Amino acid sequence: SRSHLELGTCERLMQPRGHGAFRWPLIMCITSLGLARRLYDAVPHDPMDDDDAPAVARVRRRLQEGPLNATYGVVLVVLPSELSYAELTVPLWSEYCARHGYDFFLQVEQLTTGLRPEWNKPRTLIEVLEKSEWRYALVVHANTLPANLKKGWEYVVKAHMRHKRYKNDETGHRMVFCPWDCEEEYEDHAREGACSGPVVSSCVFWAKKSRSLDLVRLWYLNRHTAVASEQSLKQALHKVKDENWDQIYYKDVQKEIGRPRSSLLATFAYDDKHGWDLRAHIGEYLAQHQAHGKIVNAAMQPGKSLLGKFGKTSPPVRSDL
Repeated sequence: SRSHLELGTCERLMQPRGHGAFRWPLIMCITSLGLARRLYDAVPHDPMDDDDAPAVARVRRRLQEGPLNATYGVVLVVLPSELSYAELTVPLWSEYCARHGYDFFLQVEQLTTGLRPEWNKPRTLIEVLEKSEWRYALVVHANTLPANLKKGWEYVVKAHMRHKRYKNDETGHRMVFCPWDCEEEYEDHAREGACSGPVVSSCVFWAKKSRSLDLVRLWYLNRHTAVASEQSLKQALHKVKDENWDQIYYKDVQKEIGRPRSSLLATFAYDDKHGWDLRAHIGEYLAQHQAHGKIVNAAMQPGKSLLGKFGKTSPPVRSDL
């Protein structure tokens, strides 16, 4: 949020109140004003000349025809490589959002050309944040699903995004919250290797603040310089945090978010049993969670796929659910 300091504040602090009495508050004031200016530095112009213009026009038309005007929203961008298991998670997100009154924005078509497909995620988010009326947005990946269908995600804002680490912690500066990617067991997160950057599959954005959109634009600007790998989005967002340290916040919340056994949002990645077969991993989860399995089976009946022409209808995960 914008600094509450007025331009005359530092001048008032400069008025002597005894030898050296003003020096410490003056230093703090100048530092704070410098931070306030840095918070709102203009984002470099991005011509976005790698856009797929017709695809961008189509997503803008969708946003115009179906306004996103709930208080909270969920954004899910599915990549071509994720279609096999997105069939299993998209119906869950659709049902979860309907139950809790959230808007749900699903994007499958690529908006970019000549880039690695994952850059479609921040590119889509730019369009959504520009048009939505949401207060907060939860941005998830296709390998993540709502583990607790009855519990809404908005409590994450107060419990984690605005978590105070110390008495004077300026939590109101935070525009983005991401789970911290930490080892499942560790004694000290400061130990080298215990935690490493954000879990980008389930981040929260303060959607009503224009600065959040600025940070996404900065994130997307890294598409030409980031190392081409599956970690490029994570590394690029972490780079933006390095330059905007107080506006992007990480916290280890893996008991609730980011692991297959997390209680609120479960995320699936490589493991020894399933390897990279995320469809099998998620399918096993659905077989063990009857309510989830029923939702997915109902959605996968012929003609009901939410992925439409972008996905292929497959047999239900478990026919006896």
